[in-house]
Amino acid sequence: MSESCGGHGHSCEGHNHNTAGGGDGKWDLYKDVDTTRCSVLNAADEDALEGVLRPWEKRLEREPMLQSDADEQLMIYLPFTTAVRIQALSLIGSGGRANPKTLKVFLNVEHMDFDSAESTAPTQEWELVPDDREGNVEYTTKYTKYQNVRSMWLFISENFGGDNTSIQYIGLKGTSTKYRREAVKTSYELRPQVADHKTENESFSRSIL
Repeated sequence: MSESCGGHGHSCEGHNHNTAGGGDGKWDLYKDVDTTRCSVLNAADEDALEGVLRPWEKRLEREPMLQSDADEQLMIYLPFTTAVRIQALSLIGSGGRANPKTLKVFLNVEHMDFDSAESTAPTQEWELVPDDREGNVEYTTKYTKYQNVRSMWLFISENFGGDNTSIQYIGLKGTSTKYRREAVKTSYELRPQVADHKTENESFSRSIL
């Protein structure tokens, strides 16, 4: 029997989503997004994108709201300042007909538009849960494909029948390779070096030569 998500009778089976909060990663990869280079196509207000990339504890804030303009589709480009590993995504819409329905992700592609997004096979695709107003559902990735992500496109191809699409929060769960490199460097620096541990006999023998 399939599991019901969010009390809406939506089957979890085959949709790659779980209750948010599990796993080792943290919902803080928004810190690694290069906001000077990110962009969004078909947005009523492009500046709203940076506002919906915020801490997990602020996900329920209703403003700012990223809204599509001419129709229901949105294309969001997120480049990162360092390579990241992504375990899951969270996306909270406005609910109702304006809520995003289909999400397609393309990894490590610099340039895309709506035509290329429609004609190119995505890295992964999800059917989103309607009215997940608290971000209780996380959309798990095919993790082996998300080990060295330097940029990603999020393509909202359709909503639940509204003229426009509204998004109040985009969350990215995972780890940054930046912290791994720093940890390795620290470990190396703390490793005892032979030159730092000369014996008294070695020092004495050198002094009388």
